[in-house]
Amino acid sequence: MLKHSPYYLTLITVFGPVIKFLFNSLDYIKLIDYVAVIIIVVLLITTTIKKGFIKKISPWLILWFVFLMFHLIYSISFIGQEISLALIGLYSYLIYFLYWYLFFNLYSKQFSYLSYFKFFIYLSVLIAIIAIYQYFVDLSLFGYASSINPVLALGKNFHGEIRVTSIFTSIQVFSCFIALIFIVLIDNLEIFKKYQNRIFLLLILFAGFLSGSKVFLLSILVGFIYYFFIKIKKYKLESFLIVILSLLMIIISYIYVFNSPFKQELVNSQSPIIRTVTPFFDINKFISQETDYETSRINVYNKIIFQNDSLILGHGLGMFNSIANKERPALESYTFQILMEVGLIGFIIFLIVLSIALFSKIYIISHKGLIIIMIILMSINQSFDSIVFFPFYCFIIFPLIFKLKNGVNYNDTY
Repeated sequence: MLKHSPYYLTLITVFGPVIKFLFNSLDYIKLIDYVAVIIIVVLLITTTIKKGFIKKISPWLILWFVFLMFHLIYSISFIGQEISLALIGLYSYLIYFLYWYLFFNLYSKQFSYLSYFKFFIYLSVLIAIIAIYQYFVDLSLFGYASSINPVLALGKNFHGEIRVTSIFTSIQVFSCFIALIFIVLIDNLEIFKKYQNRIFLLLILFAGFLSGSKVFLLSILVGFIYYFFIKIKKYKLESFLIVILSLLMIIISYIYVFNSPFKQELVNSQSPIIRTVTPFFDINKFISQETDYETSRINVYNKIIFQNDSLILGHGLGMFNSIANKERPALESYTFQILMEVGLIGFIIFLIVLSIALFSKIYIISHKGLIIIMIILMSINQSFDSIVFFPFYCFIIFPLIFKLKNGVNYNDTY
């Protein structure tokens, strides 16, 4: 059972909101995704103790685990943090790392990466199709969207732009998820036939586009540039330049149109597609949203960096968790959330863990692209509090355990 746990945990964590909606009359279903991960982690710990087998692990990952346990005690005993809030914060920063470490420790030889990601991509394509259906057929998704967020019942955000979320609880979570799965698909094109690759890529790109998220657009642009650079030897330089110049011309053209005398006509347009495209390229509106409001990214980041009165050890685990503590204003950055909660010491340890994963020699260079995009998204978005990102943490943990390609099932992976 445990050796197949990545499959059913991915299913439960990604489709958790749907499961809760279908069985909302059952109180114990409300935490099914979080509880499922805890149960499997406990079983993995028990199995590890019985077998008495532990692979070598990065000392920085051990330090991260130890520091989080210290900070749990510090948050409750010295800061006076609510125990439930501190435990939720601990869960957010510890459990996904711990699961993937324990799983790889026990079942690395029996785990096929390509089989898992093939399964994951099929699920994600289904999520993309649901988003497209939501946009063009039923914005409320049979009442599902309105049940998890009243704003989503209108299919719009607070700025009046048409957005979709598919099965997720927020636009930010959906856009980050779909951007990451796009990179995963590019990493693993060899597992599908060419026509499947094209269909899947188009569906995922189109669904992400319908989210109207600038974070999604940034991720895709960075991903395209990165992969073209690392694969430039396989393509003629002229082809590479044509693609890059075409992308630039499209972006410049859209920016010009959405910041020209034609803008008002576009803004007043009743076309759903135009109203979705607008937030991507309306520079003036983008600057206004990011600077003029008290909760805009620039103002929030300024307060975190220059007005932080507890920089060294932070304000306590769970204090700014976007899932557990909704009364707190959003920090618009998962990495800054870590800085605010566990302080500069924990923040540095976390960055080192990510850096070790990024610069590990065990990955072929293309797989580093996903970690780069994850770091970018964590820096400008707070959505990684959501449990739906559980599957992506395996990319971070894997190189922290294995220094060489020994004891790992690479037969159908690389």
